[in-house]
Amino acid sequence: MSQINGRFREQEPLPSPLVTAVVEIPNLGVSASVEFLVDTGAARTVIHPGDVLKFGIDIVTYAAHACPRTFSGVGGEASYGVEDAILHFKNVKANLRTFIGPLDPCQFDFALNKNVPSLLGRDFLNQGRLIVDYENNELSFEMRPAI
Repeated sequence: MSQINGRFREQEPLPSPLVTAVVEIPNLGVSASVEFLVDTGAARTVIHPGDVLKFGIDIVTYAAHACPRTFSGVGGEASYGVEDAILHFKNVKANLRTFIGPLDPCQFDFALNKNVPSLLGRDFLNQGRLIVDYENNELSFEMRPAI
C-alpha cells in the first residue's frame, strides 16, 4: 500500500488533521498546492475559495461555464462546479472528481472571509485506511492498490 502522511494544525477547540497535495485540474489547465482538512463527514472532496484563488480561477467566469451541482449541509445549500482532478501526494497519485466553489459570488466571498478550508472527503478516504492518532501526533492514510 502507498502511504500519505499528514499533520495537525493546532487550533481551538481541537487540532485539525491536514494533508497537502498538488492538485491538477486538466480541463482548466491549472494546478496548485492545496492543504486539505481531512473530513470524514464530507461526502465529497471540495476546493474552497482560498484555494480556488491559488489556481487563478475567477469564480464568476467559471460559474458561467460550470455545470453546477447543489449540495445541502448544516450551513444551508450551495452550488459547486464539478471537475476531474489529479491529486499528487508525495508518493501517491489519485484521480478524483472534485467540487469547486461555491459558485455564488456572495457565498464565495463569505467562505473566503471565514477561511473555509478545502476538504478531503469520503470519496477519497473510502479508498483506503485513515489513521488519526492525535496522542502520538500521527496522521496517515494507506491507499489500497487499484484492482
